[in-house]
Amino acid sequence: MLARLASTWERVRDSLWALPLAIAACCAALAILALSLELPWVSRIGWLYSGGSQQAPEFASSLVGAMITLTALAFSITMVVLALASQQMGPRLIEIFMRDRGTQAALGLFLGTVVYLLLVLRALDGAETSESPALAITGGTALVLASVTTLLFFVHSLARSIVSDSIIARVGAVLDAEILNTFPRETPKENGLVPPEGGSPIRLTARGYVRRIDYRSLVRAARQRGATIRLAYDVGSHVIDGEADAWVVATSDLSDIINSAVVFGSQRSAGQDPEWSGRQLVEIALRALSPGINDVFTAIAVIDRLTGALALLIRRGEARRVWLDEEDVPRVFGPGPTFELMFGVAFDQIREAGAGQGVVLLRLAENLLKLARLPDGRHAASIRRQFDLLDAAASRLVDNAHQPAIEAATRAGRNALVAHGGERTGTRPATKLAPEPV
Repeated sequence: MLARLASTWERVRDSLWALPLAIAACCAALAILALSLELPWVSRIGWLYSGGSQQAPEFASSLVGAMITLTALAFSITMVVLALASQQMGPRLIEIFMRDRGTQAALGLFLGTVVYLLLVLRALDGAETSESPALAITGGTALVLASVTTLLFFVHSLARSIVSDSIIARVGAVLDAEILNTFPRETPKENGLVPPEGGSPIRLTARGYVRRIDYRSLVRAARQRGATIRLAYDVGSHVIDGEADAWVVATSDLSDIINSAVVFGSQRSAGQDPEWSGRQLVEIALRALSPGINDVFTAIAVIDRLTGALALLIRRGEARRVWLDEEDVPRVFGPGPTFELMFGVAFDQIREAGAGQGVVLLRLAENLLKLARLPDGRHAASIRRQFDLLDAAASRLVDNAHQPAIEAATRAGRNALVAHGGERTGTRPATKLAPEPV
């Protein structure tokens, strides 16, 4: 149940309507409060609305018309920016724009001002009163002025948000956060425990992408029933009909518990899934390297940002694969993302897409050299694999201008791996591929 609530809250929090509707509701309450207050000292404040009760509806009506135009303009600009971002960097990155709190707050202010003025206008239009609604009209004027000022910063923020470097930085920040959440400081000792063989297979009805798993609820339920659960997948996996979701060693059925702890969806999300954030960055690089765009500088910026995330990953331990109860009894076993997977996600597709561009391969070699020089030999196999694949890609370059620099970087990287104890053999020559058939 907690996993479903967390997934629902994540969708609501990252939507483009939740915060604007909340701000509109607050503005509606503010309008009702301003209309209901009767303060005798209001008339003595010089900067409040000084018009009569007859002119107030007309003034409020003009403010409503202006704000509706401003709000329509803001939403139109937002849609144009989203369309441009979708074409340039991929439709899956639209959620990055929708998640931006500044955009949500600005749209909420515009919408809330319209709601406020409409409620004030409805209360004043046709009302027979001799009192001037100074407080309500002044509040509406202040909201309009705030909206006009916010529009300037809103356009500035949207203009900056479609710059590739800004998007790369925002996605990279999400990737760093998920790496810190998924990979602990030290590898858990219980990861070496062997899961039990056999067990009854559990097949759930929901299918699609695994968006979230509530491991704590699974551990709690398994402890109460003296069971052991072995999950077949981790967050981000795609499950089809007929696959087993888990194997359970227990005397009672745990299908309902597992069903409530595992949340499926039609698409992946960044929560508990660092691989997905890495693939979002890779998508930016792949589109930049496509023949229609051919933006090498954006691809290089992505490579640099991914290298920074991998440097953070190298300083962490392996992801948890065994979950213990309060008595240190293993209750839940499951797979998790690995260092090899994260290195492959970061570099494999970019290397293949940039195989014909020596500058891209050179940047990959330089960044791999930086990672190889970090004092940690646990990741030597992953880095060495990337050097081997990079040598193979460099050997196919038509323009050999960058090959000496690439070979020098890979040679220095392998020497660094040897120095850190991650590799026992000496440097190896570049991989030679058989000539392609003509």
